[in-house]
Amino acid sequence: MYQKLGRSTAMYVCVTIVGCKDLWNYTANVYGANTPTKVDRNQIVCMPIEIRNIQDDRQVREGIENCIRMTKYSLGIRK
Repeated sequence: MYQKLGRSTAMYVCVTIVGCKDLWNYTANVYGANTPTKVDRNQIVCMPIEIRNIQDDRQVREGIENCIRMTKYSLGIRK
């Protein structure tokens, strides 16, 4: 939306997951584990990702990919 409005050239994006303590994943190997996994905290805050120029589609795409990667790392997902 900011890209279409032309409001800014830089943007910082991060993901926060709240209310996730004690949730289980019962599908083995889906997160790189051989057994079901359980979230041990109530809030997961991912590192902010900088997109220097939101008018550049390549930078926006890379920023989205980096945000997804950091979210997975914060959840302990390696791939």
